[in-house]
Amino acid sequence: MRRTIGLLGLILLTGFFINACAKPLYERGEQRSAYWEAPNKNGRYQKKTAIAIQTNSPGPYIREGEELLTQTMVQTIRDKGKRLLLLTAQDPGFPAALQNPDSLSTSQGAFMALQAARLQGYHCLLQAKLIGIQPDERKTGLWWFRKNRFFMTVVVALDVYDTFLGAKAASYVRQQTVQVDEGHYRAFVDGTPQAMAAVDEMIVDLSEDLGEQAAEAVEAIKWIASVADIQGQNVYLGGVQETGLRVGDRLSIYEGRRVMEGSNGEKFIVPGYKVSDILIQSLNGDTAEAVMDEAADIQPGDIAVPAG
Repeated sequence: MRRTIGLLGLILLTGFFINACAKPLYERGEQRSAYWEAPNKNGRYQKKTAIAIQTNSPGPYIREGEELLTQTMVQTIRDKGKRLLLLTAQDPGFPAALQNPDSLSTSQGAFMALQAARLQGYHCLLQAKLIGIQPDERKTGLWWFRKNRFFMTVVVALDVYDTFLGAKAASYVRQQTVQVDEGHYRAFVDGTPQAMAAVDEMIVDLSEDLGEQAAEAVEAIKWIASVADIQGQNVYLGGVQETGLRVGDRLSIYEGRRVMEGSNGEKFIVPGYKVSDILIQSLNGDTAEAVMDEAADIQPGDIAVPAG
């Protein structure tokens, strides 16, 4: 009986050992956390963002509409955005990618331009456009009330670029139509447009809508800093001025070097696994110096987020 019990115990122990060895490595060892698992702890940090309004749309009343679009959208984003530092073309340090709209017109050009903006500390680039104002004459109404009526349709668009992904994160298009009187309609068609309160109000409404969408899109993105250089155990982050970063802050570093290519040749960055934690030691202008908790393979291009 004792031999039977001993043999049974040996079999159970052997089975337990085989089962443990058969488990995948990630179940037996400590698993590194992935970037998508990092909490979105924006806290007091400000996300540096820039906006440009494309001004290459031809047609009457476009210039006046673009000015109204710019004023309204910028004000809405600043009012609705939480911990968001928004720069326009009049501000120093405005990114080159938005000074030349063509730099974002191709996937390869956009990827390179967004990487440059990333090193300047920008989280998002916003590009808005008044696509057009289209006149439309329609015969509407029933029976003897049927007559020609005149309308204006406004179309606006907004693209949101995530510099840390190196790609477009969101795209919005809004369209609205309003009725105007015949005098304003004829003047518009003849190329001598007059001020149209109804059209202005419509542009304001559409701009406010897109401004709110932009603020929400930026809010959903994690606050991130970019690793600019490594010297031994010291890590240097770039583009951190006016972000709210302080000495003593602890950040987690994740891989930011993996570049993926889409089916149409577009490139984007896929953040990887956690590499190490760092502690901010000093701030010097636009650069922060930090020290690693332990020796790790941190490289320029990796990304830092507030430690969980």
